[in-house]
Amino acid sequence: MTVDVGAIRTAMALALEAVGELDVNAYVKAQPVPPGIQILPPEIEHDATFGGVHGVTMWVFTVQGYVGIVDEIAPQQLLDDLIRPGGVKAALEADRTLGGLVASLRVESNGPPRQVESSAGYPMLLVEWRVSMYVQGE
Repeated sequence: MTVDVGAIRTAMALALEAVGELDVNAYVKAQPVPPGIQILPPEIEHDATFGGVHGVTMWVFTVQGYVGIVDEIAPQQLLDDLIRPGGVKAALEADRTLGGLVASLRVESNGPPRQVESSAGYPMLLVEWRVSMYVQGE
C-alpha cells in the first residue's frame, strides 16, 4: 500500500477545523495570515518498530498555530484555547487513524509559544505541536 502524504495532511486539516474559526491549511503558506494553523511536511523514521521490521514507519508532523499580536490580549486568549487539552490535541486525536489512513496517531507535545515576524513585518505568536503516527505499507 502506498502512503499518500497529501491525504494525511488533508485529513489532519479537516480534523483541525473543529478547533475554531481559523485559517486551517494542510500545507505551509508563504504568507500566513493569522489566526491560523498550517501543517509542515513530516519527519520520517523508517523501520520504526523494535528490531527494525520493514514496513512500519513513524511519521512526525509539525503543526503550527499562529496568532497576530497587534491586539495584545484577544489573540493570546485564542492561543490559550488552542493549547488547552480540548484544543488542537483533542481535535487531532478524535480519530486516531484519520479515517484509516494511519495505524495510530498521537499528539506528543506542544512547544512554548514564541514571537516571530510575519513576511509582512507584523508580530505573531507561534506554537508548534509534534504529532506522531505509525504508517504501514511503505
